[in-house]
Amino acid sequence: MRILIAIVLSTLFAGLAQGETRLALVIYQQDYTGGLSDVSLAQQEANVIADALRDAGFSVTRASNLSKPRLETALDTFRVALDRAGPQAVGFIYYTGHGAQNPESRTSYLLGTNARLRVPSDFAAYGVSLATQRDNFEAVGAKAVFMVFDACRNVPAIPGYKSDMKGLNRVDAASNMLIAYSTDLGSLAKSGVYAPILAEEIGRPGQSAVQAFFNTQVRLAEQTENTANPQLPWFDVKLYRNFFFKNGTPAESQPPAPLLANDEGTALAQAISANTLQAFTTFKQRFPNSVNTVFVNAKIEELTPKTSSISRADADAAFRAGIAAYDEKDYATARREWQFACDGDDVDGCANLGILYDFGLGVTQDHVKARQLYRDSCDGGNALSCANLGVLYGRGLGVAEDDVKARQLYRQACDSGDAKGCAALGNYLYKGLGGSKDTRQGTELLRQGCTGGNQWGCDRLDEFGLSR
Repeated sequence: MRILIAIVLSTLFAGLAQGETRLALVIYQQDYTGGLSDVSLAQQEANVIADALRDAGFSVTRASNLSKPRLETALDTFRVALDRAGPQAVGFIYYTGHGAQNPESRTSYLLGTNARLRVPSDFAAYGVSLATQRDNFEAVGAKAVFMVFDACRNVPAIPGYKSDMKGLNRVDAASNMLIAYSTDLGSLAKSGVYAPILAEEIGRPGQSAVQAFFNTQVRLAEQTENTANPQLPWFDVKLYRNFFFKNGTPAESQPPAPLLANDEGTALAQAISANTLQAFTTFKQRFPNSVNTVFVNAKIEELTPKTSSISRADADAAFRAGIAAYDEKDYATARREWQFACDGDDVDGCANLGILYDFGLGVTQDHVKARQLYRDSCDGGNALSCANLGVLYGRGLGVAEDDVKARQLYRQACDSGDAKGCAALGNYLYKGLGGSKDTRQGTELLRQGCTGGNQWGCDRLDEFGLSR
């Protein structure tokens, strides 16, 4: 049996991400008193979104029929709560009601229920600026913020200005944010159409948030394409961590969505969600001058099938030579030997080479390189690499922090008999990280990791006051 190096470092699991806090604010503006038409289905829209968010683990705050001052207060109170929840918090804001742009400045506003639109300055007098709220919530520093505006309703034209100015103007997402609109720029949104589809996608397990909004976009466009006024939702995304509303396994009948978006940021998010060679190659062809070219090239290299002319015997000899060098603490030689073995499709050589890059032994520390090596090795059947890859996802090293992905990798490692993977999975289940909490199974897996020789698992049992 081949011997893989085992680096016993408690810091390997130190700093595992704590569970995130999910907070949502759902606002509906239905009864307008200042001359705008009522939005008859606003409460129903808010109900289906609120239910979907609660089912996805969000603590939901409801607000309705707010004048501008009360609307500002509701948003400000929610911003403070989200800020106090810390950097692992996720915020979701859904607004349904009237929204429009100033015909002179093109600034977009959410309108209080007492809005009277007679002159352009009334927009600022009776409305809350979308751009200002975007900036306010960016400053919170939350893990992710979703802002959804189902707000492009029929607003009477201001005298002297074209009626087609009434739809919302573009407000781009800030960092770690996704902003979604229920219809296209300058267009109107039908009541009761967008929210039910979005709610269904939020409740679909195993798909990323970006995929949920993309599916909503495609489904609603298809549903309304043969009507007098097709509705074309869109969203702008600058999320750098993969977020899932619901955990679980995606339905087999729902293949990854094709790369269709014209917006570069949205297209990149879809490529990341699909995580296929075709998706990233297509992105590179469509956006050859992208600022993300280095990242995209790295993903293409990572996902391109590897071929090698190195014989199995030569790769095996290099692997064993690397073990001998490592035992003598000659990490530079170990790196060269394991690089040769890895180039020869030796998954164990890739696993050990990944550890050297992970901890900076004989090479400059490089978590991105370590992640690539762990991924190749894990895909090749090396369970320890699956566990090590899970650590990188759990701690956000060389990759966006993603507890759901880490948990999946730990389970893959544990199912293959790796004690470290079982201990890590047990910790995740015990704390409810990356999915539902299960202290009983978590305890069993920690014990399994401990009895399998993983000291970190034993230490966690002691920390939680559990018997070994």
